[in-house]
Parts: sequence; C-alpha cells; structure tokens
Amino acid sequence: MNYLYKNLPKLSAMDVSQYEKVQTYYSPSENKILTVYFRGGIIFHTDYAYVGEIQDLINNNQHLIFLLPGEDFDVSWIDENHLMLNGKKMNINNTYDFRRD
Repeated sequence: MNYLYKNLPKLSAMDVSQYEKVQTYYSPSENKILTVYFRGGIIFHTDYAYVGEIQDLINNNQHLIFLLPGEDFDVSWIDENHLMLNGKKMNINNTYDFRRD
C-alpha cells in the first residue's frame, strides 16, 4: 500500500449522507439496493469520485462497496450476491477502492 493511500479517508469511514445520489439499482429479487453517489474534491485523489453503497432491505444493513474515479462506469446486478462492475464480477461482501490500484 502506498503512502498516499494510507493518508486518505478509508472507504468504510466515508459518510455518503451529504453526497449527491446519481443512480439506484435494485437486485433481481429487489431485496437489496445499490446506490451510487457522486462526490467532488481532491480528497479522493481525483477531481471527483463515485461511491457505491449496498443496502439490504431484509436485514436493514448497509455498507459501502466501492469507490470509483470520476469517469464513466458500468454497473449491474448479476444475482443477489454479485455485481458486474466495469466488466469484472464482484461479490457484494467485498470492497473495491481504485486508490489501491
């Protein structure tokens, strides 16, 4: 992990309540929702970024799942536990933060 990444806010510590909601995706059973938020500012190591949050409507749990740089992205549900994120399969229990790349 590089020095710069260690000094930036962690994905799990981000508060999306003040971010702009840009898209909502329901899982195939509609028991889960993926909400994508827009956030500007160089704190994310880019001019702006997108943050994804999963909400489980059955258990009323939610967690942040990804942080993407401010560029076009493609996301869709594969099944109840997996997303397709920019052409890569992702388990919703994992996280992705582009700053680690």
